[in-house]
Amino acid sequence: MCKEPKKKADNQPKEPIPGIPGYDWVRSDVGEFQSVFRSFMEINAIRKSHRIYDSSVSKFIRLEPCRSDERVYVGGPSDPPFFYVYQCFFRDLGVCLPFTQFECDFLNFINSAACQLHPNS
Repeated sequence: MCKEPKKKADNQPKEPIPGIPGYDWVRSDVGEFQSVFRSFMEINAIRKSHRIYDSSVSKFIRLEPCRSDERVYVGGPSDPPFFYVYQCFFRDLGVCLPFTQFECDFLNFINSAACQLHPNS
């Protein structure tokens, strides 16, 4: 039985996603990945399995599924204000909203989020 020859890895950068001004830094293959949270069934499952937010802020936070054309790196309308977050924050890091001062400082340090605590926090 003959084995097929191994193909060389394609280390060349992928083409940028066409038609999204300002996102030419994003490789086109990144745009192929959709969120797994595309229905309220997935949203409810993560809400049950992970502590997402403290009860003190529950009236200010609404979890919603992503549309199939949404990508975490693309901005959107800010009315009402929203942000994307990866499940690993809750699952692996144990982060809970609202962020602590340390979490805000860290997110600002790695330039991942413009984070400010509410003055009453």
